[in-house]
Amino acid sequence: MTFTLLELVAVLATIGLAVAVVFFVHFAKQLTRTAAELENTARRVSELIPAAQRVLGSAESELEELRILTHKTSQVAGHVHAVTGEASAATVNLLRGLEGRFTNRYGALVAGARAGLAVIKGARGNGSDRDPVEAHDSWAPNVDER
Repeated sequence: MTFTLLELVAVLATIGLAVAVVFFVHFAKQLTRTAAELENTARRVSELIPAAQRVLGSAESELEELRILTHKTSQVAGHVHAVTGEASAATVNLLRGLEGRFTNRYGALVAGARAGLAVIKGARGNGSDRDPVEAHDSWAPNVDER
């Protein structure tokens, strides 16, 4: 049995065609599966879009509320800063006023007590030859030195 060249080419073409058909069928099956997955994915995405839009709308409203809250908090912080500055200045002025009054009164009390003691010592004759006025002048703190 001898084959002619034409028969050999026909057999090879038939084998090539059969292989091509097998690969085409395999490719068509894969293409069908891919199309089905693509359709399934598109359906899932279309189901998720409304939920994603609701979440996005909610997030936008929350973000706007957060912006408003941040702005209000910033304003409150500014007011608190201004109030604490004014309170601090008022406290410093009050303390300076009280400190001056307290120091003057304390100095006057000490000077009066010392002068009184000097007078008592002078009256009893405890060996103090100094004049009570001189004792007052030497022992009393100088209140005006500040």
